[in-house]
Amino acid sequence: MLELANEQIQVGISELGAELEYIKINGKNILWERGSLWEQQSPVLFPIIGCLKDGYYTYEGKKYFLPPHGFAQSYVFKQVYKDSNKIILELSYNEDTIKVFPFKFRLRAILTLKGNSVSMDYEVSNLDDKIMPVSIGIHPGFSYSGLNSLLGEFSLDGTNERLKEIVFDPTYIRRAIDSSFKFKSLAELSKELISKRTLCYKGLKELELVGLNNKVIIEHTMDYTAFWQKKPEGGMEFICIEGWDGVPDLDSSNHNILNKMGTHYINKDESYYTNFKISYE
Repeated sequence: MLELANEQIQVGISELGAELEYIKINGKNILWERGSLWEQQSPVLFPIIGCLKDGYYTYEGKKYFLPPHGFAQSYVFKQVYKDSNKIILELSYNEDTIKVFPFKFRLRAILTLKGNSVSMDYEVSNLDDKIMPVSIGIHPGFSYSGLNSLLGEFSLDGTNERLKEIVFDPTYIRRAIDSSFKFKSLAELSKELISKRTLCYKGLKELELVGLNNKVIIEHTMDYTAFWQKKPEGGMEFICIEGWDGVPDLDSSNHNILNKMGTHYINKDESYYTNFKISYE
């Protein structure tokens, strides 16, 4: 595990999957710690988000099978840079990735610590001679007890009220509807997730967790914000607040990845950039 730290924030990141291991603010870890309820903490989602209908997509008439959220979380990233404030980890295509994603890519995860914030930047480069379809996201789980320890009693504030809510049934997308972020507490949001499993909003770029004296700000440049948790067993334990540049398949999907909703397309020799940031004020 690699680490960055200053007087206020300490961050750990694993070379396996470029996954965040902890975010400690004033000594309080706000990330979920692995356990039987969920054995991950903050996986990187690439080159798809969520599930493919029937588990596969097609490209140039051939079927390719991928697990939910793709394969990046299963590979060891190579450290290509580190100083006191920044870590850059890199994953490039190989013989195994080409079998399930027939494109030559380079994915960089860039972790930067600056003052009271930690930023995760993702750079996807197309090293192929054809257009590359890709989705990318981050899936951090936030600990209820960690947040309560840092903030005390806190409320939620979604800064964009004019949103599109993505409706699932139960895994694939049925439709998008006009909506707003109406939850004022994690308890309300958690209760809704018991029945809906996943909530997803297009256009929600910033969420504030507001305590009596301080707040945690989660902001990103991605197209969607998603919320997910395991069904609570004995009480609320964690909630994932995710950034998605892409979405799971529509229930009416024809499997063609070049028609997949939310997908970004990268031209030859070009790169795609996106960012997810957590700050404390």
